Amino acid sequence: MAPNFYSLSLTEGFLLRYELRISKRSRYLRMRISDQGLVVTKPWGVSIAAVETWLHSKANWIIRHWPPKASPAIGLSLPSTIELTALKQMIQVCYQPTEQTKLRLQFKPTENLILIQGIIEPEACQALLQTWLKQSAKLHLPPLLAQIATETGFSYERCSIKNQQSRWGSCSSRGAINLNAKLLLLPPEWVRYVLIHELCHTREMNHSPRFWALVTSFVPNYPEIHRAMKESMQDLPNWSR
Repeated sequence: MAPNFYSLSLTEGFLLRYELRISKRSRYLRMRISDQGLVVTKPWGVSIAAVETWLHSKANWIIRHWPPKASPAIGLSLPSTIELTALKQMIQVCYQPTEQTKLRLQFKPTENLILIQGIIEPEACQALLQTWLKQSAKLHLPPLLAQIATETGFSYERCSIKNQQSRWGSCSSRGAINLNAKLLLLPPEWVRYVLIHELCHTREMNHSPRFWALVTSFVPNYPEIHRAMKESMQDLPNWSR
């Protein structure tokens, strides 16, 4: 299917041309700025008018990060932005090639900026970004799990963060919960479902009707989320996988 390109007058004197993609699995509008320009992904059924209204609401961010910063040394496998959907944050990633041999990643939270300096090699940069994602997940996911456990009356032994390839979370028979760092890339509602799913395993170590009844008592629409998440790992950006 040929790409769909649209033009939008974002502000006076700023004509934005963007590529629009449609995802049947997506439930939220999202965008990214790549070396090629702005790419917007919309859920099935969302109108162009709604997309453009959303883009106008993001005008300040788009203008602040425009034009895309291209570097011949980087290649297309590295992101120029990272969307932490769970936290509703958009992080800009800048690459600064230098002659030093050791790559260095610096995160500036007040600017929502990641700066990577050194010899820019895609695999090494991806490894740094994955480490940063795991560190960010350690900062945000355990407190969220503790908060939800308090709200729902569950208890657990401990929480660990991993960069898993096929599972969003797990719970041991002793109540130790593992969470995937990539959860930060998912919508907040999905993250809450995963955390409640694992907390329910502290009482029901199976997927019996009693387990799903327990999940339903906290997340009544879990079947919809569960279906949407089945192939969501494949939709994650390449750098995170």
